[in-house]
Amino acid sequence: MFVSPRSGKMTDDFIDDLIVGVLTGHLKSGAPCRGERVAKYNRLMGIEDDLKAKGIQHRYAGSTFRTARKE
Repeated sequence: MFVSPRSGKMTDDFIDDLIVGVLTGHLKSGAPCRGERVAKYNRLMGIEDDLKAKGIQHRYAGSTFRTARKE
């Protein structure tokens, strides 16, 4: 599943928390060339730092990623 936030002037980074929380695996946000996109990428890096600090395992969706969850 891909999540693709609407482009615009909003710097709300809630979408990043949602993506990580429901394990969608993909974000389509575009190049970090505008403020609202940079805010989203900064939040994703912050989430990664938080997970590492808590010792929580995480993984990125790669070329072999097919499902959001492997139960």
